[in-house]
Amino acid sequence: MEIVHIRRKKLQKGYCLYLDYVSPTDGKRHKRYLNLHVNDRDKENTLKTMALANKYKLELETELLFPDEHLPLFVKYARSIDEAELSPSTQRNRLSMIRVVEEFDPNVNVGGVNRIWMTKFIKYMSERGNSPISISNRVSFIKGVLRHAYKDDLIFRIPDFSDLCPKVVLKPRNFLTLDELKRLSEVPTTFEIYKKAFLFCCFTGLRWSDMMRLQYADIRDGIISITMQKTKRFVQIPLTENARAFLPPHKRSPLVFSEINKHSAFMNRLLKRLCREAKIYKKISFHCARHTFAVISLESCGNLYTVSQLLGHTTVRATQVYAKCLLSDKIKALNAVPTIFTTNNQENQNPTT
Repeated sequence: MEIVHIRRKKLQKGYCLYLDYVSPTDGKRHKRYLNLHVNDRDKENTLKTMALANKYKLELETELLFPDEHLPLFVKYARSIDEAELSPSTQRNRLSMIRVVEEFDPNVNVGGVNRIWMTKFIKYMSERGNSPISISNRVSFIKGVLRHAYKDDLIFRIPDFSDLCPKVVLKPRNFLTLDELKRLSEVPTTFEIYKKAFLFCCFTGLRWSDMMRLQYADIRDGIISITMQKTKRFVQIPLTENARAFLPPHKRSPLVFSEINKHSAFMNRLLKRLCREAKIYKKISFHCARHTFAVISLESCGNLYTVSQLLGHTTVRATQVYAKCLLSDKIKALNAVPTIFTTNNQENQNPTT
């Protein structure tokens, strides 16, 4: 008895071929389109195409009857995916995630990563003490690998992992106000170039990686034009007077901040000390410069789309998180409500009897 059937779907010119089968996993009927087309008028081409379709049919039957024998191990397959365009830090994060899967279940293949397996994996990570955001990131990574496997025809569907991850409670983004930026700028330090780099990014929104490779050639007519390392998106950021105040003078090096050590750990330690001297009691790291830029830009223009373009976000949703930080907007919204009661109104305090 055949478990996979070759079907034809009529098109305007000829037919397209697909495989029709019932999955032994979920008992549901599925279709797998083959991107093959036939035309009854061209018999020679139809014979060749049908032979190829039969080959795909045999492969799918083997996959359904012997699901564990032809699929690669998840860990091995994840390492084989070519992600050369990713930054070195992102590639290191991927390898770290693969090692976690390898520690939990080194023998699982790409077809074995289902909802039951994922439930056990999430429990394993929770018992290790991983935070909800860390667990969510690893589940997203695994789903990304499975999407690759689906495109490579290794699995016929991507499992549903919805509602498995613990709820992620996003903490408010730390940022500096304009008054705090002014106080920070007035704190004396022997590492003035580090302080300037941080304040420059507070008014440009550059990440550490983009600031470190920023060149004077990237700045023309008062506009920074760069391709962001993390997202590979091209952005143009106008230099305001605030940003120009912290732009170092042109030296021999083509890099704007060539004197800064490539590791951000020293910068974060320095910022902690500077904030303490400026009486700023917030947990500030270098990336908070980007948060600061987003918040003060939103406060000034109020246009989410414009700010998202300046930040290089792929969607406005990523920028909306900064709108939650705007206490001034909340105050304006409440002050817009008409006043119908005052503290001096005693009408309801002394009712007549």
